[in-house]
Formats: sequence, structure tokens, C-alpha cells
Amino acid sequence: MGIAYLEYIGTLTANQIQKVPLAGKSLAILSLSGSLKLQVDSNETTNIRAGMTFKLPDGFEELFFQETAGAAASFTIAVSEGDIFDNRLTVSSTLNTKSGDTLNNPAAVSVGTGATAIVALDATRNSVEIFNNDTVKTLYIGGATVTTATGRPVLPQTSIALDSGAAIYGISPSGTIDTRVLELKN
Repeated sequence: MGIAYLEYIGTLTANQIQKVPLAGKSLAILSLSGSLKLQVDSNETTNIRAGMTFKLPDGFEELFFQETAGAAASFTIAVSEGDIFDNRLTVSSTLNTKSGDTLNNPAAVSVGTGATAIVALDATRNSVEIFNNDTVKTLYIGGATVTTATGRPVLPQTSIALDSGAAIYGISPSGTIDTRVLELKN
């Protein structure tokens, strides 16, 4: 029997094959840098990319990752006995501004393990986008008393847009998180 849910982070050198002895019924490629092929048990290899999900009703016992472009690569996978739903979404859009509006990029904020101010209260701010520039850790945002248990999670390499002039604080589960901000003001 495999595990309920586990995330695994791997790094490969050029042309390396790495065995990952994890059993389960579902596999999701959460992130991927480089070019990799995946082999499940003794089945044939297939090219993979971030966002792919595999469900094998009969399960699997081990995974093999092969770097194929001749350069280092890294990946994050999720393995589970049940279904895996990756609800992250990447959106590309046009930002519409009115005459007199300004976009501000305040300095990057290093968010630590204590509540850290990301943006101050600002009545002239229409909206703010907060981007978690970390590749591994989840940022948690909220008010001045935010904790990792109460904050709204912002996954690695994703952002959240808020129509608010309120002060917004963040907290990291460990170490620091490089956080980027884009403000729209009138």
C-alpha cells in the first residue's frame, strides 16, 4: 500500500536517471524545469511537463525520471493513493488603467517567520497584486496577526490580486520568502 499524499522534490544532472521509490495510484507533476522523461515501473518512458496528472487504477511501485536535454533539471511531484487536484491557474491578461491611474512597484519585501508588512494602508490604492517569488515555500497573507494557520495561502510562483487599500501582512513557514508587489493607484 502506498502513501496518502506526499510531495517529492528532485534534481537531476545532465543525462541522469533518478529512481524514486514511491508507491501510489496518482501522480502529478507540480513543477518542472528542464526536459524530463518519466517511466512508471517497467512501462515505456514518456515526456512530461508541469501540470500533467496521471491516474493508474492498478497503482505503481516506483518512478524513474530521466533528464533528456543534457542540462540540469529539477522537478516537484505529488504522489497519492487517491485523486490529486492541482487547482493552480496561470492567467495572462491586459491591465486596463484609467487616465490618472499609476502603477507602482514598491521594493521587493522579504517576508520572514513573523508577520511582515507587505503593503501599508493606502486609501489611494485601487488594487494590489502580491507575487510569491519563492519556488518552494507557500506564502500566507492576512492582517497584522496573520499566521501560517490563519493566512490565505499564496503558492510558490503564483500571485493574488486584491481590490483593497488595506494593510496586508505575510508570513513564511520557514526562512524568508521574496515577495513582489504591483499596486494600481488613482
